[in-house]
Amino acid sequence: MLRSLSGRYYTLVTGLAVYDTLTQKMRSTVATCNIHFGHLTEEEIADYCQRFPVLSYAGAHATEGVIRFSERVEGCNMTETALPVKDLILFLREAGLKHGEAIVK
Repeated sequence: MLRSLSGRYYTLVTGLAVYDTLTQKMRSTVATCNIHFGHLTEEEIADYCQRFPVLSYAGAHATEGVIRFSERVEGCNMTETALPVKDLILFLREAGLKHGEAIVK
């Protein structure tokens, strides 16, 4: 997978859904970012595969791989984590949760 991404653009698409059991409201979103990988050498690919559990990652890389290998990221860089964090925070605020507050039922 890393070899096929080398020197290419790809679009990372991720989604989020939050369901409030009290109000029975669902909030959902889809986030994307375009990533341009630099040209990877066989040594870089082998080193990364040795250090990280690439088979457990979609696309054979995690956020540190994007940071390590990308030349450019277009869109929200938080999408690289595969979780649209800013949207999650917004959804939780809209549900009335405050920073540091635990959800206990």
